[in-house]
Amino acid sequence: MSHEKLFKCCPYCKETKPFELFVDSKFAPSGKGSSCLSCASLENLTEKKCKKCQESKLLKLFRLDNRGIFIPRCKKCTYADMKVRRRKKLLESRGFINKNKMWRPSANTIRCCRCQIEKSKADFNLPDIISFHRFAFKCKLCEIQTKEN
Repeated sequence: MSHEKLFKCCPYCKETKPFELFVDSKFAPSGKGSSCLSCASLENLTEKKCKKCQESKLLKLFRLDNRGIFIPRCKKCTYADMKVRRRKKLLESRGFINKNKMWRPSANTIRCCRCQIEKSKADFNLPDIISFHRFAFKCKLCEIQTKEN
């Protein structure tokens, strides 16, 4: 081996250390990972960068998976994605489909959120494209009654 391969620079602590003091990796061509053993230990790791929001956050703001490895997204981003998936599932169960992050009614009938009666689309004041956050609709009669009260 040449002299260059006997030493390696750790990108975390910025120190040049002997090749043996780096983490083993079966995916790296050299057989060693990018971080040294001291930087790879969880005791020294205090911050992590979220893959979604690209912010560097404290390690306690990340969840662990079944194997004890930190998930690449912070808890805030993970829970926001879960909320979107739950809302999407609810919208699909009510008869809406995904079209370019906007929602269009797919069924010929829609249930009124006030009187709970299924009516045709003509009985509702529906825009062509429905906002993602609005998925409860009142029929024209119920809208008139709420405006009068």
